[in-house]
Amino acid sequence: MHLHIIGTFVLLFIVSSWALYLGPKSPLSGTSKTCTNEGEEMKVELVAQNPCFQCICRNGRVECDYATCPSLKGCHAILFMRTPGACCDECKGCSVNDTNLAHGEVRRDVKDPCDVMMCQAGVLTKSRDMCKTPCSDPVHIPGQCCPSCAGCSFEGRKYKNGQRFSSVHDPEVDCSCLGGNITCSKRVCPVLNCPSDYLYKVPGERCLQCKGQRRVYTLRESCYFARKVYEHGDVTLLDSCTSCVCQQGTMYCERRQCPDIRCPPSDRIFPKGECCPRCKQRPSCVSDGKVYQHGKRWTGHHCVDCLCDNGKKWCQPVRCHKIETCPLGHKMTKKAGECCKKCIKEEKTCSVTGTDFDTFKTFDGLRYKMPGSCKYTLLKDCYQHQVDIKIRYRQKEQEPRASISYVSILLGTNRVKLYRNFKVRVNRTKLTSNRFSKSGTVYVRIGFPHVIVFDRKTGVRVIWNMNSSLKVKIDRRFRKSGRLCGLCGNFNGYKQDDLVNQKGILLKTQKEMSSAWSRRKSCRASKTKKDYATQPINDIPRINTISLNRPENGTKMDADILN
Repeated sequence: MHLHIIGTFVLLFIVSSWALYLGPKSPLSGTSKTCTNEGEEMKVELVAQNPCFQCICRNGRVECDYATCPSLKGCHAILFMRTPGACCDECKGCSVNDTNLAHGEVRRDVKDPCDVMMCQAGVLTKSRDMCKTPCSDPVHIPGQCCPSCAGCSFEGRKYKNGQRFSSVHDPEVDCSCLGGNITCSKRVCPVLNCPSDYLYKVPGERCLQCKGQRRVYTLRESCYFARKVYEHGDVTLLDSCTSCVCQQGTMYCERRQCPDIRCPPSDRIFPKGECCPRCKQRPSCVSDGKVYQHGKRWTGHHCVDCLCDNGKKWCQPVRCHKIETCPLGHKMTKKAGECCKKCIKEEKTCSVTGTDFDTFKTFDGLRYKMPGSCKYTLLKDCYQHQVDIKIRYRQKEQEPRASISYVSILLGTNRVKLYRNFKVRVNRTKLTSNRFSKSGTVYVRIGFPHVIVFDRKTGVRVIWNMNSSLKVKIDRRFRKSGRLCGLCGNFNGYKQDDLVNQKGILLKTQKEMSSAWSRRKSCRASKTKKDYATQPINDIPRINTISLNRPENGTKMDADILN
């Protein structure tokens, strides 16, 4: 039989005679060798000494593959001698103080992840990443240099998970979308091992590359760098920001990165011998005893906007945007020290605070105490069923008070479960600490000392310290809506009717209230000495009857509250 030699060939053994013809299509005569252990690496005498071949058992026959070597494009220092047993040429790596990096490898410092080392053809560049945070409320993640921002939208574009990209406005800023969060930083380019006249720019790449290749010997105490040889300890300055020293065969360079400065390019000066530019000094301005630098803006007394321009102060009256009405859940207000009216979000808070007994405060301001260990409905949307927040009290042995051990939050179609020790699940997905997650309109932020859950659609915000303090904040859109019920009350502006059961009947004591909004199977009596179970609510004024209006049918339900 005849077989043309290509990348992968079947090993043929000679039976009586064989003939080998050199050339790209030379035939090789013989028979193939069989095997039984599928996938096993086989040793074949004809190619055993050639590291570029690997023979394995495939489909009952021995087949040998010829190795495909990686591209060395851009490497300006190829080792003259290969490593024993290696098939392919190698680009010179880096080795400094027991730190070994292969060509092209990037490694972060374990103690300080902002310190980065990059190896390029025997040149090790050490630099420090500069964070470019694209949001005002980033989240710091342990082990990560730069903080992250929720979502993967950046500069008007949406990116997929795992995608890396550069800023349109600043190509030197690199960003990545990982786990639904975006992180951006600015990194210097590595020092290259070739002369400046061998550098060229690759379209679409930020950093320059070397063109051409050279073979070099491995020198223990000397360094080959940009076609020159340096002895151990020799120092060279590439520019005002980069210095290099030869260390046991590796050129070790430190490259500094300059921080951003707040002045236009026309006002920047580059002092001789210094790495980073400075802002040109210009005359400052003095107003009301304060000093303002050139280009600085401020709002002075009597609501005037001022600008310092080369020592001269220019002012004009503040122009306010005319606001006719505010959106639902907002109110128009003018804060002290501000010049213009604004629409600000109105929020009311229902809180649970741990004392000898846990004290509840409703949205309308009623305070009462809740005894025992139990699971309670804290807040519920009793009509549209868009909100349902439950908490579980658990009182351990020999502890004077109960604490919250579990919070269940239903916001629309999203369910969030909060446990002690910062364990969080969003729709059955577990979140790690110090992370920011978004699921539809629901945002979850985990970070010491609180976990915050916010629903943009309903405006509900839950803040828990993972112990005995919890707050629920809602905006004014729910006020007098008749939708809310639970331990937090109905939010109608009157605390007199906050103690209401699920049927809308007014209750007299907190024992009745706790029983109405608890899952009785999960309840256990309080172990504290003082019993608040039958204590009446003292801060409710005595009234005879009160009418409860419901938006569904408009019927009235009357009940007496006695002190």
